[in-house]
Amino acid sequence: MRSTPLIYCVLLVLALPCTARTSDGQPLAPVDFAKELFRARHQQLGVVEHVRSDDAYWGHRLLRQGPLPSDAYTDVAEWDGSLGDTAWRHALWVVSTPNAPVSDAMALRILQWDMGYTKALPGRDIALGESHGYRNALVAANALKAGVDADIFWQALAIFGNRHSTVAAKIAVAAQILRDQAARHGADRDAVMNIRRDVLGRFMAIDAGGTMDDYDMHYLTRLLDDETGRYAAAWPSSSGDRQIPTPYRVARTAAAYRHAQGFVTAPCNDRGNRIPHIASSDTASGAAMCFTDAHDRAVFDWYKAEFRRQATAVRDTPHHTNGIGLLLGLLAPFGALLDVMAVAEFSEALMADDLLEAEELTEDEASLYEDRLNTLTCRAP
Repeated sequence: MRSTPLIYCVLLVLALPCTARTSDGQPLAPVDFAKELFRARHQQLGVVEHVRSDDAYWGHRLLRQGPLPSDAYTDVAEWDGSLGDTAWRHALWVVSTPNAPVSDAMALRILQWDMGYTKALPGRDIALGESHGYRNALVAANALKAGVDADIFWQALAIFGNRHSTVAAKIAVAAQILRDQAARHGADRDAVMNIRRDVLGRFMAIDAGGTMDDYDMHYLTRLLDDETGRYAAAWPSSSGDRQIPTPYRVARTAAAYRHAQGFVTAPCNDRGNRIPHIASSDTASGAAMCFTDAHDRAVFDWYKAEFRRQATAVRDTPHHTNGIGLLLGLLAPFGALLDVMAVAEFSEALMADDLLEAEELTEDEASLYEDRLNTLTCRAP
């Protein structure tokens, strides 16, 4: 894969145990429908028209449309046949097999899940066990969708605290990535794969409020960077369920921390649904949101604003504890914060790199996808 300004720009700021199912209760098929649809639309439309039409394609077809504009709590659309064009049919044919056909409804749900349009409602989007290890069902639903084990989840918060919960979320996801890699590969592969089990051991052994080792901090942030810059749809989480993209994992973890802090007036009812006129749909204001009833993209929009608020407080405080100043320097230099992060477009740019390596796109065609993302995400110097 080429080294491009796209990956550098995105990684300046960013870096599933849950059961993803269709509306009729079927688990999502382990196929990469989004990439096949991307490939088919590129072949059908050509790269220029494909780029021009994508915002409308994703934004207006995957959420339920009504008389009012979509917001953070809009539900996903059900299959109605409107997406069934030639490219869709071809992609569906590619991912289906005689023994495992993929239905239109299944393909739509996969797109909605991978592109960040699904929620984390307990019992509907997320299956909770009787003993999940989190404080309550709403904390658990967000953390489980992020694919972060309870011990890692609480350990990161114990180290960084509520004041730096957005940074804790990044480190929690990075530590989980390390644990999952160690579980997938034998110890004899550690040197080749650069898997440092000792980093995870030291991280888990830090006392509350303690300081992370500089090397371990660099290692985990680099690991998060690498995972964010890799297109890996349909990968399983530690529980075997479908993973959501890494940026959404970080945001959902931070949302779980916010739910764990509690609210003066709860924005969610006991089932995780928003309470009208209390739960805010403004992702940037800092007002209380009902994260379990919000889709991943809205939670990520909230996360970006919350990260900036917490980072500004650190910048304005001359003395830092637990290495937070160094860590923020690694995760997000203040002069290069992203104004917008459209994860759908980010995924497309990573898909374009994959197709370039397979010689299905030219260098110039792949650059168009990256140029569009750079315009959406990078602040002009």
